Amino acid sequence: MYAIELYFDPETERLIRKIAQEIITKHIPDFRTAIRPHISLGVANEIDQTNLTTALENFARDLPEFPLSLSYFGIFAVPEVVLYLGATVTTALFQAHRTFFAFFPNGASKLNPYYLPDSWVPHCTLVDKLSPETAIGALSDLIATPLPIRGRLASVGLERVAPLPSESLAEFPLRGKHRLQSPA
Repeated sequence: MYAIELYFDPETERLIRKIAQEIITKHIPDFRTAIRPHISLGVANEIDQTNLTTALENFARDLPEFPLSLSYFGIFAVPEVVLYLGATVTTALFQAHRTFFAFFPNGASKLNPYYLPDSWVPHCTLVDKLSPETAIGALSDLIATPLPIRGRLASVGLERVAPLPSESLAEFPLRGKHRLQSPA
């Protein structure tokens, strides 16, 4: 399985990693897989790596860095619970996702429907594969974390996420010159 992910600026990434590590240390000390903080744009079971890497490089060349606020905590109640920071959907984030889907289908198949336009919930996973009891304890500790977390999305990457361990296959800095529209 493969994911196309937007990555944060280094300062924001460090802050998110710190929050995730506090959850891991207190609630799941045997947790072994650190997740690089990101916002997934799309996930596919199969890819054409050459075509998709070229498309991502073009996408990154056209897309500028842009601000993002992580403004709430959330839970996906899939068989094993995912605890995440939810992104405020701005015009810039919405445009980036829609633009991405103009590139993505040419290099991927068997797309995960959770990431398709009109279904996507932009988020940054903190920890996954939690029991409901562990998730409730972690969420109750997170309530004291000051929000929103304001940062920038600075690069886009292609990651093989399964089987574990995950592997970074490509990463490109966002270099576009035109500012995405985002309300103040």
